[in-house]
Amino acid sequence: MKRMPILLLLFVLVAFPACSGDGESGGSNATTGDAGTEGAAAPTAVLGGLVVQKVTSDGVTVTLEYLNVEGAAPRGGVVLVHMLGRTRADWEPLTETLISKGLEVVALDMRGHGQSARDGLDYRSFDTEQWLGCAKDIRAALDYLAEQVSGKYFLIGGSIGANLVLIEAADDPRVAGVVLLSPGLDYHGVRPGEYATDYGERPALLVAALDDDYSAKSVGTLAELLYAPETKIYPSGGHGTRLFGTRPEVRKLIADWLEKQFSE
Repeated sequence: MKRMPILLLLFVLVAFPACSGDGESGGSNATTGDAGTEGAAAPTAVLGGLVVQKVTSDGVTVTLEYLNVEGAAPRGGVVLVHMLGRTRADWEPLTETLISKGLEVVALDMRGHGQSARDGLDYRSFDTEQWLGCAKDIRAALDYLAEQVSGKYFLIGGSIGANLVLIEAADDPRVAGVVLLSPGLDYHGVRPGEYATDYGERPALLVAALDDDYSAKSVGTLAELLYAPETKIYPSGGHGTRLFGTRPEVRKLIADWLEKQFSE
């Protein structure tokens, strides 16, 4: 009879690790940025908005989250595009700021990421053509936004998402301006500088940090290719949407820049 407690203890030690997990399974993928395989599950909200699935022009189903302005007439909207390997959850620090400016928000999980990781698509195996296809995801998100609200539309992206934002904006006259956080001259063959001429004289805000050397240098080069963009280079702060944690003032920078676009 004295052996029973020992057997029970062994059962607990074996069973409990299988149940506890490591924070990267099930629905948690949407917040960690691991594409995983959650595309097979029903998409859920990560920003407190309305979750929508849209089919792109090339037949890919992507997940969007829509947050609307309450208590006042909106002035337009913003599409948010995350970094490589991340998800729309990274934009949580900025969404309230945008809504306070009267802008409705559509945050996107690009194909192969987060809740858009489905149908065998996984960003880890993307070639350049597949990355460029993500611009169609941004177009689908903007199409949805335009169905919800009129006014001025802006695109904001981080890292490769910033590169793709400029590519989409260059081909879409609905876009009134772009904010590029830590863009690069060439991320996985996605080269935004080639689209600067087509973007024309529309406004742009380019942001990077000196400790993110490649992005800081890329901002300098892109600033020469674009028409009179505004730039901000912080002495430190890291890459892309990580700036929201290291440089909280980035939110005010973006908000003030957007406000300026409505006054001009």
